[in-house]
Amino acid sequence: LGKMGEITGVDLWEYNSPEKANIKLAFDFVLDYVDNMDDWPYQQITQIEWDRLIPLVIEASRVYKDPDYKSCLDSLQGKITPTDRLILTKL
Repeated sequence: LGKMGEITGVDLWEYNSPEKANIKLAFDFVLDYVDNMDDWPYQQITQIEWDRLIPLVIEASRVYKDPDYKSCLDSLQGKITPTDRLILTKL
């Protein structure tokens, strides 16, 4: 959403909903579970495809400059195996 906003000239990266929800809070919530998925409080209905999270974390890291995102990327790199999708996206 943040990237789509950039393309259209709308800053969704910094947007806060009336309930004070925002993209960074959503990232932080999900990324807290990268190293401890056993603590995930919700039913996981599909297998986790860690490689799909990497481009999102890269973009969030670029925007928010949060050092925790870099360490999350390191953790994610250790969880993935080479796939055609990764090769095609050059990650």
